[in-house]
Amino acid sequence: MKPNETEIMNNFDELISLIRTHITGERQNQLLALYDDLSERIATAPASSINTFHGCYAGGYVKHVLGVIYMSLGVYDMWMANGAYMEDYTKEELVFAAINHDLGKIGDMNHDYYIPNTSDWHVKNQGKVYVINPLIVNMSVPDRGIWLLQNYGISLSQNEFLAIKLHDGPYVEENKPYFTAWGEEKKIRSNIVFVLHQGDFMAARIEYETERQERRQSPISHTRPKPVNKSIKSTLSAGQELQDANSLFAKMFDTPKTEK
Repeated sequence: MKPNETEIMNNFDELISLIRTHITGERQNQLLALYDDLSERIATAPASSINTFHGCYAGGYVKHVLGVIYMSLGVYDMWMANGAYMEDYTKEELVFAAINHDLGKIGDMNHDYYIPNTSDWHVKNQGKVYVINPLIVNMSVPDRGIWLLQNYGISLSQNEFLAIKLHDGPYVEENKPYFTAWGEEKKIRSNIVFVLHQGDFMAARIEYETERQERRQSPISHTRPKPVNKSIKSTLSAGQELQDANSLFAKMFDTPKTEK
């Protein structure tokens, strides 16, 4: 379900709470500084440019990131319960990678990645609500996200680097050598890559299905909302109690109950 202005604020609050809860040490302060500096862009950014993809609306980015975090933690538990080897990475690494997996969609230090499409024809007939900002230097989304992190002096473990870089799985041409390597020494060694990829895939699919149903019921507006009265930056200092992950996810995506 497309978030309104209040939900956009609440989703950003929740993301900051997850950083405070799961990321430790100096990296927590560094991440909070990044998310403070880019808070308005992060909170209101879409997750994609075409309305047949997921999250193509203001606030879609953070909503997707929250879904990926909770889905990845659920996938982690499922892999653990079925005997997968998970001892070569930590939950902090998984959550860090999930939080920042699509960070490159925010843009660079000065420019948005997605900007509104000025062609009404393309919006109405092809669903291309946003376009890639021509002022942005060409990078893949994972590469730009990693660049933004290093721009704030935020270090990544090898596991985090690979999880972010490969989160789109083998669907991206540049990732295929990692997923199709036949030699034992060249195979992906840590399951963090697969757990994050599956969490991202599941969250995006559920968002897409929910939004497709919503589009069938009523058209939605794709314009960014006017600034809300409450400052986004002020939420960085406010604590927020975390709720049960399952209920949060169900609320975020308005997941219907299955009839028995």
